[in-house]
Order: sequence, then C-alpha cells, then structure tokens
Amino acid sequence: MKSLPTISKSSLATLTLAATALAVGISAAQADIVFDMRATGATGGATLSGNKLVNLDGSNALGSTVTFTIFAVLTGADNLLTNETFNQAMFAARSAGVGGTKNIKGNFSNPVLTPGVFDQGAKQVGNLVDINGDGDIDLGSTVTNAIAGYIIPLSTASRTVLDGGSPVGLNTVEFALETFTFTVTGVLDNNSLVKTSVNTFIPTLTAALNAQRALYKLDNVSKTGSSAPIPISGADVLVQLSVPEPSAFGMLALGALGLVGFRRMGLRRAS
Repeated sequence: MKSLPTISKSSLATLTLAATALAVGISAAQADIVFDMRATGATGGATLSGNKLVNLDGSNALGSTVTFTIFAVLTGADNLLTNETFNQAMFAARSAGVGGTKNIKGNFSNPVLTPGVFDQGAKQVGNLVDINGDGDIDLGSTVTNAIAGYIIPLSTASRTVLDGGSPVGLNTVEFALETFTFTVTGVLDNNSLVKTSVNTFIPTLTAALNAQRALYKLDNVSKTGSSAPIPISGADVLVQLSVPEPSAFGMLALGALGLVGFRRMGLRRAS
C-alpha cells in the first residue's frame, strides 16, 4: 500500500493563509492586515445567510435592522500566534448601491467600540454622516488632512490572541473592533435586483497621518508607519431583496389549475 504524501509545516501554513484569505474575500498574496465587515445579527424582515449576505423581505423591510461587526484580521507566517499584536486602526464604513442606484436605503447608528479592549485613550467611534452623498447615514469622514471623525478603535496595550483576539488557523488572529446597526428606511423598488453593499474603506490622508491607519505587529515585527503595508478591506456584505417562497394557497391554486387542464385534455381526447 502506498503511503500518503506528507505536508510540511510551511505548506500547511500557506494553505491555512489561503483559506483565511478566501474567507474574507482577498488573495493570499494580499493577506497582511484586513478590516473585515461581517453581518452578525438581524431583526424584522432581515435574515442572515452566513456573515456576508443579508436577505430582506420587501413586504416587511421598513425598520428592519442588521448588526454589523468590523474585525481586524492579522496574518503572519511564523506559526506563533502571540507574535501578532494589535493596538489601533483608522477607517470609515459606508453603504452603497451595487451596479445601480441604491435601492435598499438605510442609516447606520449606535456605533460601539469593543468594551474594555478598543475603547481606550483617544479612541473614536466615528461620526454619523453621509459620506458618499446618497442621502443615507454612514460612519466616518471624508477629510484628508485630519483624523477627526474617522473610526479609531484603540487599545493602550498591545492586544494578542490571549487578551482580545481569537485564533483563526496557524498564523491568523482576528480582533472584533466595533459594532453598529444598519436600519432599513425604505425600498425604492421591490422588483429591483440592485443590492446594497456595506463595507469599510481606508482613507488616504497626508503622509504624517497615514501612519495612524494601523498600529500592529506581524511575527513580532512592527508594521507601523507610513511605509507599512496599507490595510485593505475584506469582501462586501451584501443586502438583497429575498425572493418570496410560494404560499400554500398559491400552490393549491396552481395544482387546481393543472387538474382542470388535465381533465379538459382528457375530454378532448374522448370526443
């Protein structure tokens, strides 16, 4: 009997990195620090399908809410999770229409940084403001010469997998940074296929301020400063109108029509 091929630790680490990157919608080559938006709760006519898709019942949409949580996902390479540490980040969050005019309208509210972890020092929950001019309330700012208004989760101590982080594979640690609520305020067209996306975006500021976009370590090497890799956003969370299931009454009506048609065919053949 042939023996199964063995997988080296380095190969296994590469596979783990690729799987983690795929989960947040990026390539393995890009994985370093990712701000990943996830849907983590829903009420009213909203239901979750995993953490990247929200189905919305158009007949019960108004006032439905979705809870979102923003994670920082750090991926190193030395198989020692305690060497990935995180202190702070800076970004914004917004919603937008995908491939057309925004159909599912809604506002962000109730931003809360992770209590006791990233709500320290000069932290900021983010301003409630319309960032992209679509009439809906987002979180953050659009200025490029100041950090005021942006979301800044901050811990005065370096956080690790042991005190604030969660392990994801051999080399990846994720940190929950902030939660907020998206409340549906209207649906323009119940027949529209245009989805609403929700995600973070990383501002491009002056060189001196860009260093504050993230303060962290990978493999115990500091990645802070304007020369550090620019953080990227994970895959969008999509909010879409759900296709209603046929009602029991509707199925019975279809069945009755089918039976009538079958009988008529039989009568024609008999005549």
